[in-house]
Formats: sequence, structure tokens, C-alpha cells
Amino acid sequence: MADKRDRGLVSVGHGFEVADGDPDVRGWDVISGDQRGIGKVDDLLADPNARKVRYLTVDLDKDLRGRGGVSGA
Repeated sequence: MADKRDRGLVSVGHGFEVADGDPDVRGWDVISGDQRGIGKVDDLLADPNARKVRYLTVDLDKDLRGRGGVSGA
């Protein structure tokens, strides 16, 4: 996987913050398409030029790590 810096992305909190009135989803549960909890949102990766969040990083539940993917996610 390419390093996030290769795309010019920055972690929210490093010079960026969630806009007033918008939810900060870090820490929120991530649910797969088949309604299973698969982890929590760990970080938001923002495009500083567009001033928008482009990606979320997810801390997968430990029982899912190394399985090669999650169906329905």
C-alpha cells in the first residue's frame, strides 16, 4: 500500500480539524454490509489542497486481522 504522503494527504489534527457542525467520526464503530462490527475509525486523511477528508483509516478488530478481507465491507 502506498504511503499516505505519496498522495499529499495529511492526518486531521496536523494543521486541520473537523469543521464546526460536522461530526468527528474518529472512534465511531465501522459496520460491514452484513451488519457485523469490524472495527473503529482511527483517523481521517485530508487533502490539504481541496480542504476535504478523502479517506478514513480503520483499526480492525483483532479477530479480523490477517484474514485477507471482510465480505460485505
